[in-house]
Amino acid sequence: MFREVQNLRAIAILAVILIHVTAKFTAVGSLTYVTGTALVLDTGVQFAVPLFICISGFVLTIKNYPLSTFYFKRGSLILPAYLLFSVIYAAYFHHPILESILNANGSYHLPFFAAIFGLYLFYPVIMRLYFGKITLLVSLLIQLYFWQIPYAFWLQKLPIWLYYWTWTIFYFVLGIYVCKNYVKFQKTLESLPMIWLILPALALWSLMALRWLNIYYGVRFIQTVSLNPLIDPALYVIQFGIAYKIASREISQVLKNVGDYSFGIYLIHVLILEETVQVLSQYNVDCTDVIFYIILSSFSFRLL
Repeated sequence: MFREVQNLRAIAILAVILIHVTAKFTAVGSLTYVTGTALVLDTGVQFAVPLFICISGFVLTIKNYPLSTFYFKRGSLILPAYLLFSVIYAAYFHHPILESILNANGSYHLPFFAAIFGLYLFYPVIMRLYFGKITLLVSLLIQLYFWQIPYAFWLQKLPIWLYYWTWTIFYFVLGIYVCKNYVKFQKTLESLPMIWLILPALALWSLMALRWLNIYYGVRFIQTVSLNPLIDPALYVIQFGIAYKIASREISQVLKNVGDYSFGIYLIHVLILEETVQVLSQYNVDCTDVIFYIILSSFSFRLL
């Protein structure tokens, strides 16, 4: 079980890095084969942070800490790292340090901490009110309400620490649900042919990419507005299944090490990416060139 968890962490952190490499396409205002390819790849790995959140719910449920121990262990692990790297990234990007700490915006990957802090805070409440599939459904409705319904956007005007956890609560509760039904899920996924997961994932991925083409470049192929709220969570859950089937196999020692150090890699990888971008800019290589994405991703992965 724990081998699969570490392998899943490795898959998640590699996907996070790929997101932050391919997301550079957003700096280009026009659609080209380079930016279009980057956009498609970026949509395909958006499951990364939701997978990390799902793993957190799973692992916390296994360990079943007493309440005082739970908050001490989680706080002593995450709070010092958050404060340290908020200061580092605020200095690097020339942001006000105190504002960066209070708003979790020292860097574009640090809002993750606002989500995880909120979920940890509500974890004991979730466990007390846990009723299996009912809780899972309620968590999905909460997530959809606050992030997909236009008239609920008022919440996002509040401080990030008060609302950001709602963006991922479904994936967190899913991790809890899978943990409590692990044997059943394991048997189901092991008996399920990979192609049965890949085909619906490709279909949903295509819909997501088409939506992003419309958002970023005004390109509209089909109208998917009515389906939009469910496309992302449905795609991510299927991708979790694909990732699990990969993670349950024997993976190289390098990937196992990546899983072991995934938290540290998450904290520091943005510095590596941004420094690499600066070096490439000195050679007039930017995000409009395909070589930019090849060098940035290969260098980042090799450094790991």
